[in-house]
Amino acid sequence: MKTILKSKAAVAGLRPVTCVLSLLVVSTLGIGTGLTQNKRDLELGSLPPPPDLRQPEEKSFREKMRERRAAAEQKAMEERQAPRPRKPAGPSEEELAARRLSELQKQKRELPPRDPSAPNPEFMTPSGYRLQSFGEPGFWDGQEAPVMEEPLASLPAMPDLTPDSEKSWMERYREKQAKIKQVKELQAQAIAEREEQQRLGAEVARQKALEAANRPQPPAPVYYAYNGPPVQPETPTGKALQAFGGKSRYVQDQQIVYQGQTPESEGLKWIKRGLNPDFSGVDENKAKWSWRNPFIPDTAASNDNFEITPVVGPQGTLQGDVGSSDAVDETQPLVSSLSGIRLVPRTRDVAEGGISGVQGIVNDGVILPPKVASVFEGYLGQPMSLASLNKMVREAIVAYRKSDMPVVDVLVPEQEVSKGTLQLVVIEGRLGDVIVEGNLFTSTKYLENQIRLQNGDIIQESTLMEDLSWMNKNPFRRVDLIYSPGQDYGTTDIILRTEDVNPLNLYIGYEDTGTDLLGQDRLIAGLNWGGPLFFGPDTILSYQYSTNLDGDADLQGHTGVWTSYLPWRHYLTLVGATVSSDATVIVDGEEIDIGGLNRQIGGRYAIPLPAISSLTQELELGFDVKSSNSDLFFNRLEVFDTTTEILQFSLGYNVVQRDRNGMTRIDNEIVWSPGNMTGANDDETFETQRGGASAEYVYARSRLERTFNLPGSWSLVGRVEGQLSNANLLASETLGAGGYDTVRGFEQRIARGDNGIITSLELRTPPVSFAKWSGFYNVRDAMVGLIFFDYAYLANENLLPDEVDSITLGSVGVGIRYQVDDNLTVRLDYGWQIDESGFDDGENGRVHIGARASF
Repeated sequence: MKTILKSKAAVAGLRPVTCVLSLLVVSTLGIGTGLTQNKRDLELGSLPPPPDLRQPEEKSFREKMRERRAAAEQKAMEERQAPRPRKPAGPSEEELAARRLSELQKQKRELPPRDPSAPNPEFMTPSGYRLQSFGEPGFWDGQEAPVMEEPLASLPAMPDLTPDSEKSWMERYREKQAKIKQVKELQAQAIAEREEQQRLGAEVARQKALEAANRPQPPAPVYYAYNGPPVQPETPTGKALQAFGGKSRYVQDQQIVYQGQTPESEGLKWIKRGLNPDFSGVDENKAKWSWRNPFIPDTAASNDNFEITPVVGPQGTLQGDVGSSDAVDETQPLVSSLSGIRLVPRTRDVAEGGISGVQGIVNDGVILPPKVASVFEGYLGQPMSLASLNKMVREAIVAYRKSDMPVVDVLVPEQEVSKGTLQLVVIEGRLGDVIVEGNLFTSTKYLENQIRLQNGDIIQESTLMEDLSWMNKNPFRRVDLIYSPGQDYGTTDIILRTEDVNPLNLYIGYEDTGTDLLGQDRLIAGLNWGGPLFFGPDTILSYQYSTNLDGDADLQGHTGVWTSYLPWRHYLTLVGATVSSDATVIVDGEEIDIGGLNRQIGGRYAIPLPAISSLTQELELGFDVKSSNSDLFFNRLEVFDTTTEILQFSLGYNVVQRDRNGMTRIDNEIVWSPGNMTGANDDETFETQRGGASAEYVYARSRLERTFNLPGSWSLVGRVEGQLSNANLLASETLGAGGYDTVRGFEQRIARGDNGIITSLELRTPPVSFAKWSGFYNVRDAMVGLIFFDYAYLANENLLPDEVDSITLGSVGVGIRYQVDDNLTVRLDYGWQIDESGFDDGENGRVHIGARASF
């Protein structure tokens, strides 16, 4: 037990020793580590302390003072460590100053003493004044104070370049208040200056007014009566001096020999011109295009009944076997048999003495179409007289015109024909200049570039008709082409007389083209905009809004059309339309509200084809997408739970032919729907809207319109439209009859069929101008009356049970058309029903009216 206690005591005694040894070891290791770190810093250099990136305002006052002391100590250390400059060899500055002082004292001792009784010396200046020292008492007495020089420029105060982030809110507030004060001072100064200027101006004006009031008035001039002719003064250039107002007058010998006149207003001029029967609205000097009556077909462009000057036979012109005499018998033969005809392009190529040995037709450098050659061949081997020569020349010129050369002249120069050969000069008209007249909104350069013929090219009618047709595609202008003799030999100038209107056109109108379900009255409004926004001048944007005026039904229609005439002379038309309709019908005494929605998106790409003389033609490719869940818009009561979609392609061919008897227009179109292109474009969906309808179909539609010009400005217009289909069609694709544009006397599209034909014949009276009849000639208007006969036959492709085989409609009636310039059009028709089979509308006739005003 004692041994254990001794062991514990020994261990307790060793504990302090163990702690001391542990501390020594740790200290030794730390010192060793520190020595190792110091050695490494001496070898590689110690890292600088991390910089303090805080802003000054983020530091405390104690930290700022600590930084300043550290900076001062660093500066003092740098000054101590900097090498001091060595002192130059030689005496120091103190020694030099002591030497100078001793020398001055020696000089002072060498000066003789001044005699106290001697007067003070007075030194005189060159000007005779005593020289005084600046320090002498009273020197500056009586002297004027120096004038302070004005500064050459007032320098602005130094700007405060301290950033706003380093300024306190008080400093920023003071700066803002100072700026506000400065602005107010400048405003007050400007107001004061303006008021001072106004005051000075008022004083000057008042002074002038007082002077004018106090100035004696000169006596009024006395003029004597003058009864002679007006004497208008001349300018130094010899021209008459124009008066500038009604108070202008010219006085000679106290007589008013010339009195100016107040210019008339444009409105008064317009009224006077309208009341003048000789006024035609055309300035002959400007060759402005005159208005054409829209109800008279224009056939001037295709009239080939030109006057051809006959060949005259004075003495010496044609020398034949019979010689010549003063009275030439045109039927007397010049040669017994015409053996040959020689064609030359110039008169100088003609041999005046005649030529022999020519058999048949000899062409020396002119174009000889087959039709012209056949004319000349018919006269070979026949006796030739002046009458037959005139006939041959006339037939040759007409043959040239029918051969696409409208400007050709055939001349018979002086020559000897007794040898049996006739020499003819064929002048082929070549293009000279292209002159544009009357255009207001269309660029002259643009119209000139539409003529593809170049200067010096032979004029071809087909090419010019294509160019003219292309220019007239744009509805905002109408261009007519006129031939005019050119300045050079054999050249013909082309004058493009243009009538164009403002490319922004707004319109509003009324028409009774509705139905009993949606109301008869329709209100339409829209615009036509040529060159809209950033599109070019050959782009037209049109929009039309239509609605009904019946309170029991609602119709909202929106239609947009975008047409672009492309540089390669094709044009693209895009159409988008949506029509929503709602109506209230009574079924078994109960009112039922029904509605529907019809939409359509389509496009047409037209390709003009080469013209054939005056016949223009074009090919048209199209694609349509339509959706509908109601037939209300198509004058049917059906409303469906399903929506059908139509996707179809079309191919069209259109022809326009103008001649001297009128105009013919033919529009042909083939429509094909492959079907099953969408989920709502199948037979099952189509049959929900019409029994037996198919989504796959083909139908053809054709329209023919002919206008005949009758004597006395009467005209006859005939129209025929037909459709042939291979399947039952939905309402939007059927042929509809009834209304002002098909069969008058019936409601609009009262009957429809998959197949059918519609005809119309109108006899129109000569136009009458109410403005001229009432004595006012400044308004261009025209009214025509008409009588008509309309007929339609409709049938369906696949008949349903209890469905009629066919429907016929027929009517006769009268109507009028009236137009005032391009601003107002009115139509009015009344048709009596003469045939009605397959249905009964309960009426005997109907009025059709429509009016539209454009701005």
